[in-house]
Amino acid sequence: MLTAEMKDGRMVTLALLPKEEVESLRLETFYCPACKSDVLIKSGIKVIPHFAHRSKVECTYSGGEGEFHQKGKLLLYQWFIDQGVNVRIEYYIAEIQQRPDIYFEIGSKKVAIEFQCAKIPLKEVIKRNEGYRKLDITPIWILGTNLYERVTTDLIKIHPFAHHMVHQYREEGPTFLYYLCPREEKISIIQHIYFLKGNIAYVQQQMYPLQQIDLRHLFAEKPLNIHRYVSVWRNEKKRFRLYRQMTYGKERKWESSLYEKRLHRTILPSYIHLPIKNQMVMRVSLWQWQSRILYDLIDDKEIHTTFTEKEAEWLIRSQMMDLSYFPLLKIEKHPAREYLELLCQVGIIQEMTKGVYVKKKQISHYKNLDEALDGDYELLLGFMYNKEHIEHSL
Repeated sequence: MLTAEMKDGRMVTLALLPKEEVESLRLETFYCPACKSDVLIKSGIKVIPHFAHRSKVECTYSGGEGEFHQKGKLLLYQWFIDQGVNVRIEYYIAEIQQRPDIYFEIGSKKVAIEFQCAKIPLKEVIKRNEGYRKLDITPIWILGTNLYERVTTDLIKIHPFAHHMVHQYREEGPTFLYYLCPREEKISIIQHIYFLKGNIAYVQQQMYPLQQIDLRHLFAEKPLNIHRYVSVWRNEKKRFRLYRQMTYGKERKWESSLYEKRLHRTILPSYIHLPIKNQMVMRVSLWQWQSRILYDLIDDKEIHTTFTEKEAEWLIRSQMMDLSYFPLLKIEKHPAREYLELLCQVGIIQEMTKGVYVKKKQISHYKNLDEALDGDYELLLGFMYNKEHIEHSL
């Protein structure tokens, strides 16, 4: 731990003190802010000065942190200090027995910063988020760049536990994710996260030297680059059609049922496998649940037959995760509704009244792969120049 408590209740952060003062404090007694047991000063040429328990104890502060993590906390702490923010490092919140790396209050707003440099179980992420929510504290997760996995300029791999660290600060607003490199003192601000397949997501990202930005930059929304967005999804649609993917379990069973109807992914309609902002709450791939809505709910209906949004939600209910696992998202639209809105845009269905749709066209299929690829591009171009779609995506 970087911070410990003295007998008089003062909190001391060794790494912020001159070396001589750290040495002079070795004769003092310090206590763990959480369990109140004695702690020792650890310092040297190769380590950041810190405290450690004298013996193994059951404590929220137990478990060593690497230098990368310690540097990151100190860097963020100093960054907030330089902005005049009244900030605390390793502040222990007794009511929920949690200690965010950084804690501060601005007006009535309470914020906890978690700098996460190691993969942790999903249940731990959920537990911490729930704890903060109980006290009306806004958690902001910042990942270490040691967890950053770049695939291409526009694609990154996001580990499943980090899906629950994606932020959204307002309804209809973009999604955010953050990465910090303490060594280079730079932060990457990622926006407009759209999952393509598995843990691979399209993102827009910008890296900044930390000292050249302030707190407001963490929340500043950038418009979706619709040209890059369409270009990436054109490549993804091509990959989806050209390359045979190994499927397992229920997905394989569903794919086999389509094969029995002589439906292969090379000839499926272009309006299957389309980007959805809230795909991260789904347990299954985009194409799987979208094709289920299309073929199990819409395809067999006669033209002018109606159906409801609730029917679509019910159809994919088992393919979704519990939305309470995503307290950092402002999920204003069910993924089923997002998809139905896209089907409205391409003219397959029409919304008559709120949540009630009517089928307008029959589901058609392509004759061959070349025709399908041309159709994909034509559809995506339609989205590019569709003002309503662009505004919806911002």
